[in-house]
Amino acid sequence: MQNLYGLSRPELIQVAAGLGLPPYRGRQLFRHLYRHGQTDFGEMTDLSASLREDLASRFSVTHPRVVESSRSGDGAVKLLIELEDGLLVETVAIGSRREAVGGKSGRAQGAGGGASDLTVCVSTQVGCPLACTFCRSGAIAFRRNLTAGEIAAQVLLAERAAPEAAKGRRNVVYMGMGEPLLNTDAVIGSLDFLTDGDGFGIPARRVTVSTVGLPDEMGKLGKAAPHVGIAISLHAGDDETRGRFMPIGRRHRMPEIFAALEELSPSNRRITIEYVLLGGENDRPEDARALLRQLRRLAPAGIRPHVNLIAFNPWEEPEPGPPHRPGAEGDAERFLGMVSAAGFVATLRRSRGRDVLAACGQLAATPA
Repeated sequence: MQNLYGLSRPELIQVAAGLGLPPYRGRQLFRHLYRHGQTDFGEMTDLSASLREDLASRFSVTHPRVVESSRSGDGAVKLLIELEDGLLVETVAIGSRREAVGGKSGRAQGAGGGASDLTVCVSTQVGCPLACTFCRSGAIAFRRNLTAGEIAAQVLLAERAAPEAAKGRRNVVYMGMGEPLLNTDAVIGSLDFLTDGDGFGIPARRVTVSTVGLPDEMGKLGKAAPHVGIAISLHAGDDETRGRFMPIGRRHRMPEIFAALEELSPSNRRITIEYVLLGGENDRPEDARALLRQLRRLAPAGIRPHVNLIAFNPWEEPEPGPPHRPGAEGDAERFLGMVSAAGFVATLRRSRGRDVLAACGQLAATPA
């Protein structure tokens, strides 16, 4: 039977039309699938009993399956999720409060005594073809893109895995396995499910799509989702250094990426620059000055990005592990201070879930 989960509103209206039903029946199905997360047609009580029976005889509503759940000592939950074809991806659910320290600059804090928000880190590909040297997802084989329904379903599964945090505000970051803008159409489709008031109902400003910076695809995403946040994975202040960490950086250089960023950026879109701190390689004072030179190039376009500094999270498998090491705490603090002193809003993120390989850069969809 055809699985209805992952069909858009227009597609569900077409399903309804094929059954001789008016368009509003398709809209009702959309709400049941995405706002309520229902899988049993019998629970869709605003439909007649005969229609529910007819739907159940023709269609199914099936989500990807959680095959393993790992809870970190700091409260983050990593889900190993099996897709319909048996391939695996990982999703992370993080309940947290975010508190600023020192006005403009701060640190992302853990949940503490009572989590108020849920942040879901979703994957968009099985593996990743970009092979960034600091990211475990790029060290495994790329298999395929995820569908829009498979991406959106990760949020539903994360909410069920961390119900205490899901009672608060929900945030979604496309920062899991894969490069979202190598799968732009499915990402845009999933954003429709997540931000639609009849769907998940998550405000677009609480959603961030991270990308290495693919200019044409950035423009496509910007037009389709004008209020969704964009995070650019920069990780260096010059193209030569960036190209050593990120092979894609040799193809798309910073001036090209920044030009695309300027074109898609209305004043109300949140722009983030992501920067993984690699010990002795990009966390020195001269590296901070190089980054600041790049950030100042965005000023004429009125862009003052948030700078998200991320501590490097190592791994051992697959061997031989990454060619990098975490930096010293003092070096990270100095880097943060230099960026903040230059007038940029900056945070130093201590990624959670490191003990279960759920931290930033550690996802690889391998069973424990």
